[in-house]
Amino acid sequence: HPPRDPAVAPRRADRRLRVRHSRRVAVAADEVLRAEEPAVEGGARGPERATVAAATGGSGAYTYSINTGVAPTGAGKTIILSAVIGELIKQDCSLKACVLAHRDELTIQNEDKFRLVNVGISTSIFNSYSKDWSGQVTFAMVQTLSREQHLEQMPKLDLLVIDEAHHVTASTYLEIIEAVRKKNPHVKIFGLTATPMR
Repeated sequence: HPPRDPAVAPRRADRRLRVRHSRRVAVAADEVLRAEEPAVEGGARGPERATVAAATGGSGAYTYSINTGVAPTGAGKTIILSAVIGELIKQDCSLKACVLAHRDELTIQNEDKFRLVNVGISTSIFNSYSKDWSGQVTFAMVQTLSREQHLEQMPKLDLLVIDEAHHVTASTYLEIIEAVRKKNPHVKIFGLTATPMR
């Protein structure tokens, strides 16, 4: 065997501790949520329910203006964002939301899954083919929405959800966030990503 690098061993141990801690938190949150009525309809699993409860303040009101949900690939981030929006709309039925994605297929996928989780909530698409804000929740393409004339047409939003939130430092995202905050300084922002440090 080659000699061990002394700097690698502590990093591996630290990573194992973080993974074990994350699993314990997810298991503990799942046990708490199982004891109560499920917070999320549509078959959400324990970690999904825990993320929704954290983002929406459990049964209380959304308390922070910016939240980030971190979940690994395949964990159900689209179901989580759908459930968060659904829970917040239950708390405030007049809430207007926009879900940002950086690819057309994500925009369509997000809307399709959202409709499965939130059957009674109207949706619309804002991309290069359709520029529709009529739904209570609009699924928008970043590249299309970031154009100045489209930002001017954007209605006041109460909630901005950012799928693949690790892209948020790009100028297109920052322009959208700035425009949304100009129209509503109290807007809630919720980002989801598997790689927050990217």
